This record gives sequence, C-alpha cells and structure tokens, in this order.
Amino acid sequence: MKKTPMLVLGLSFLLIVLVLGFNGWMNIASLKKNHTESVVGNYVVAGGEAKRTIEYALKYGKKLDNFFGLPEILERIHERAPNIENIRLISPEGQIIYSRQPENNIRLASRQAAQAGFRGEAAGKSHIVLREGAKVHIFLPLRDKDAHWLGSLELVFDEAMAGIDEYLTMTVKLLLAVAACTLILLAAIFRLVKIIDEQGNIRRRRLLVLLAAVLGCAQMVSAVINQEQFQKIYVAAVKKNTAITAEIIAKDIERVIGLGVIYSQLPPLERWLEQVTRFVPEIEAVRFDTAAAMVKRPPALAGDGRDDLGYEKLLKADTSGATARLQIVLSQKYLDMRTRDMLLDTGTVTLISFFFMSEILIFMSLLLEGRTRSSGDGETATGAGVIRPLAFLFFMAVDLSITIIPLHTKTMLESLGGLPASAVIGLPISVEMFCAGATTLAAGAVIDRKGWRAPFFAGLLLLAAGALMSGWAETILPFIAARGVVGCGYGFGWLAMRGYVAGLKTPEAKAKGFSALNAGIYAGNICACALGAMLAERLGYSGVFFVAVFVLMLVGLFAAFFVRQDGEAPGTTTAAAGGSDWKAFIRDKAVLALIFLVTIPSALCLTGFLNYFFPVYANAQGISGANIGRAFMIYGVSIVYLGPIIGKYLAGPSRSLPLIAGACCIGVTALAQFSLLGGAGAALTAIFLFGIADSIGLITQNTYLLNLPATEALGRGKALAIFSMCKKMGQMSGPMALAWGCGWGATQSGIGLIGLLYLGAVGAFVFCMRRSTN
Repeated sequence: MKKTPMLVLGLSFLLIVLVLGFNGWMNIASLKKNHTESVVGNYVVAGGEAKRTIEYALKYGKKLDNFFGLPEILERIHERAPNIENIRLISPEGQIIYSRQPENNIRLASRQAAQAGFRGEAAGKSHIVLREGAKVHIFLPLRDKDAHWLGSLELVFDEAMAGIDEYLTMTVKLLLAVAACTLILLAAIFRLVKIIDEQGNIRRRRLLVLLAAVLGCAQMVSAVINQEQFQKIYVAAVKKNTAITAEIIAKDIERVIGLGVIYSQLPPLERWLEQVTRFVPEIEAVRFDTAAAMVKRPPALAGDGRDDLGYEKLLKADTSGATARLQIVLSQKYLDMRTRDMLLDTGTVTLISFFFMSEILIFMSLLLEGRTRSSGDGETATGAGVIRPLAFLFFMAVDLSITIIPLHTKTMLESLGGLPASAVIGLPISVEMFCAGATTLAAGAVIDRKGWRAPFFAGLLLLAAGALMSGWAETILPFIAARGVVGCGYGFGWLAMRGYVAGLKTPEAKAKGFSALNAGIYAGNICACALGAMLAERLGYSGVFFVAVFVLMLVGLFAAFFVRQDGEAPGTTTAAAGGSDWKAFIRDKAVLALIFLVTIPSALCLTGFLNYFFPVYANAQGISGANIGRAFMIYGVSIVYLGPIIGKYLAGPSRSLPLIAGACCIGVTALAQFSLLGGAGAALTAIFLFGIADSIGLITQNTYLLNLPATEALGRGKALAIFSMCKKMGQMSGPMALAWGCGWGATQSGIGLIGLLYLGAVGAFVFCMRRSTN
C-alpha cells in the first residue's frame, strides 16, 4: 500500500511534464513563427537591392544563365546580412543557375520547386517563404519589363542563427521552474489531504479534482510568464532585426557619399526609403537628418517621445565635413497589434493545453483504476467513459493532417484530365470523404456479425497504411489513392466506436457513451489541428503523416488493454439471427421522420453556417483568419464540456422526442437571432447556440434511433451506417443550401429564410411523432 502514493506522485509528475511541456512547446513555436516573420521582412530588404539590379539588366535583354558580375551582386547581400547561409539563383524550371555555396544537386527538389513557383495564385506575390526543418527559404521573383517571371533569387537561413535561441533557453528554464514548484506543491497537498481511504483504495474523484486545480493554476502561471517574457523577447528581437535594414540604408547612403556627393546635394529620398522598407511593417518612419534636409515617413513625427523604439546611426562625414543621422522608428501600433495577437495565441494555446490535460486526466483515472468494476446494473463503471480517451486518441491521429492536405496537394500539383487546379487540390479530400461514406455500410454489417473490435482494428491498419502511403507519395495520383485508403480506415474505425456505444446495455449508458464519444472527437480535433500545423513547420508535410502512424499505434495499444467488449455479443440480435430487412427500416415512419425532418436539416444548417457562411461573413467583416479559427473552437468547447454534463440527464427513450425537438429549436434560435441582429457578436452567439443544440441533439438522435423497433430488426450496425450516410448528405448539401438561401453571397438576409424552413421541418417532425404515438 505504501507504494500507491509514490505511484500517484510519479504519475502526477509525468502529467505535469507532459502538460507544461505541451503548453511551452506550442508557445515557443508561436514565438518562433512571429520572430521568423520579422527576420524574413528584413532579409527581403537585404535582397531587394540585388533583385532590382538584376531586374534592371533583364529589362535590357540580359539572360540569367549568362549574367556577368552575378557573384559580386549576390555577395553584397551576404555582406549586408551575414546570417544568410546561402544565396542562389533559380530558373522557373527549378534549375540552380548559381549558388554561393558549392552543391551536388543542380536542381531544386520537385516538391520545393512546385511550392516556390510564382505561377497561378502566387503570380503577384512579392516573395514566397518555405520552411524545411530548421531552414527557411525566401524566394524573390525576378521579372522582365513585361512582368513575366524569369527566375527567383533564393535566400536561405537557419532559424537557429536568427538570434532567438538564447531567449528560448531562458523560457524553458522558467517552465522547468514552474514544473518543479508544481510538483512540490502537489507533494505537500498529498501529505495534507488523504487520497487513500482506509481500505487502501485511491479516492479517484478527490485526486482528479486536486490535480485539475493545481495543474490549471500552473498553466495560468506559465501563460502569464510566457506572455510577459515573449513580449520582451519579441520587441528586443524586432529591434535587432530592424538594425539589418538600418545598416543596409546607411551603407547605401555612405556608398553614394563615398563617390564625392555631399549630403546637401542628395535628391529627395522619400520614394527610395518607401521602396526599401515596404516589406518591414514594424518600421513606422525613417528619419534622415542633416543640417540641410530632413526626410520623414510619415511626416510630423518629431518629438513623438518614442525614440527608444528604433535604431539610430551616425553616418560618416562627406567631403565638406558635414555629417548626418539616420534613425529607424518602430511602429508602436504594429508592435501593440502583434503583442495582442500573441496574447490571443497564448490564450488559445492555454485552452488547447487544457483540453490535452483533461484527456490525460481521464486516461490517468482509468490507469489508476486498473480494472473495470461492475456497478449494480451489471454495466461496467467505465464502459461508457472509456470511449472518450479512445476517441480522443483516434481523432488526434486522423486529424493531424486535416489542415495540411490541400497545402501538401499543391506541392504535387499537376494536370489531371483537364481539371482546373482548384478541382485537383480538392480531389484527395473528396476521395477520402467518399470512401469513408461508402465504407460505413460494410462496417455496419461487420459490426452486427463480429462486434466492434474487428472493424476497429481493421480501420487502424488501413489508416496506418494510408498515412504511410501519404507520406511516401511523390505525385498526385498515389497521394489521392492514399487518401482513399485513409477514408476506408476512417469509415471502419469511426463506425466501430459508435457500434461500441450502441452495444452498451442500458439507455443511460448509451446516452453517456455518445456524449463521451462526441467530447473525445472534438477534443482530439482541436488538439490535432494545432499540433499538425506546428509539426508541418518543423517536420514538413510528410513528417506529419509519419507522426500520425505513431499515434495510431498508441490508439491500438489503448484499445487492446483498456477497452473490453461490452454490450450484446455479436449474433444475438434479431437481425443477425433472422436476416435484415432493409426495406422495412427505410419505410419506417419514425426513421423517415428522424432522418428527413431532423438529422438532415440540422446537419445542413450547422455545416452551412459554420463551415461556409461564417468564414465568408467574418472575412467580409475584417476578422482575421486566426480569429475565425478561434471562433470555431466555441462550438468544440460546447460539445466537449456541455455534452457530458447534459448527457447525464438524457437517459430514457421517453425523453428523446421532446429533447430532439428542443435541440432543433435552439438551432432555429441561433439562425433567428443572427438574422435579426447581425454582426460578429451575433455570429459568435449563433455558433455557441449550435454547440448547445448539438450537445443535446447528437446524443438524443442516436439514443432514439437505437431504441426503435426497426433498428432492432435491421441491426444496430447497419442502422447506424445508414443514419451516418444520411447525416453526411446533410453536411455535404449545407454550404450549397446556405449559398442559395443567401443569394450566393455572405448577406444575413437569407439566414432568416433558412431558419423558417428549419422551424417548419421541426414542426412537421413533432406533428408526425404525435400522430404515431396516438
């Protein structure tokens, strides 16, 4: 028994390291991203003069592959910015015309060449930035007098050389100090509060409450420390980076002065300074002060009291003995905006980290319990709850790559049967969705015959195979085929988890199981999207697929050791014994009313508003892409935390009908209030209300379906498969339906019409169900 507190303390220490490490890693990645963007802007300035020199010669017919004096021009870039590791000249075909460092390859990798091309949507870009591991590649387009792209100037630098690692080391030390203090605090609490009862059993609820409270406080403390530290780091780094631009301007002016020109004879410099600094948004003004002239951008900045936010340099004297002063003034407004964005990033990371902590706490609870203990009704105590960590891990693996698939497809973009590029980019996702939907029917039949485990592990194998194929694919067709395999694996795995919940013995257990399943799905999705995007920056797109394979292995181990076969044994349902009646199920009035008056309309309105209307509307309102993504989290948070609470009270089938109607009315209210009020606040309220509606509706619709006689006759697996396919139909038609209702735009006037049609469908459902029960 004495070993138990030590085991708990050891697991607690592991939990602290995992949660704070996860939090710190995501915050550091956010800081690195912001800092790298600042470095890129200044390095674009460093390469700008060489770019203009080369383009000037190209306008007069000079050829890139026979350019006299090119090494000297490019060497000047390295003199301006010594941390630039390599400088290369690239043809549109990806051939390396010149490289400052000796290289074995004479061409860029095909995938990199495709990403670095200034074609199509990228034709008008001023530069392209690619990250491969710790290396950052900046491509500047070289154009002729007719603006035709003739090649690229490539600048390569290592993020480690950008001068921020010393700050990151300090941040890691602070996080370790917070972790050590948290562990000491927990050890003290465990001595004061009894977490072991008289029988030697762990008081799980008390332990979890203590861990959640202490870890939550630790996360808040680390978030505050990170924010204060990162603000200092970012401002200091921006000052250091801006010095690059200041030195470039100073050297260019001094080179002219070295030719014998005096400061009073210099022409107006406004246009030149604007051209040099336009890619560095941190710079608000450039002051060039001599006895004869002053150049400002913008004017009226003298005496603003912000001279500490910038860089100042005294220039050498001219032939008359006059001197000049160059001052770069940083934009307080821009720095405040970036600090505010970093604060939002910190809050987002803390929320994601809290999701991560919650799921680990649930897993830790199962680990400490060691074995399932029977409750009074014969159902296992963890039978419904164990599906949440399983779904969390499963969707962590599946959704790691969800944000990078279109971007990865672009790197392999090629013509397929005359299809436009936008259609080719969408093909992998479309094939994956189609295969997932088609597989559900087969999965449902297998579940009815073999139980949920066989199709679940088959799905894991298919997912792992598809992820490996995705990572290895070099061209578009193998990649599309790989995503099809992933879709098949997803269809088997997802329906198998629903089959597990459907096999639980009581309606109460099923309601709790479906709420836990939905909570695990959305928690996994939120964490996976954030992780996948950061992993892509560190490991490349292919690396994300290989990490997904590792997570799938964890899913398999968890399912093998912690999830047992619950519910009825396969082959004991009416459908399994006497055959299935598809026609009777499809013709059943209750099934038809549920699918066509509730499931499809609710899925249509949610997907149409959340996935189509809101992003377009928010963009028109000037809301940034990052904040649009954060708004999506409101829906996920509602499902993750309201779903399990509401699920406790949604037990009996007698409650299902009024709760289904109530959930739909909440969805109607979401659309109605937005139609009447409009604006970003009303849109966010609508998303929150949809989250509440689905917290109730997703559970009660499944519970109601599983208790119908037609479902018992057909078999739960097949019924869930048909139900899932119909729901997918609603999701697929949602964007087009709202686009039509809103006049193919982002106006709010059509939302009211969609809400009225939804209300009519709900009314028809209530009318049909009342008639059938009378």
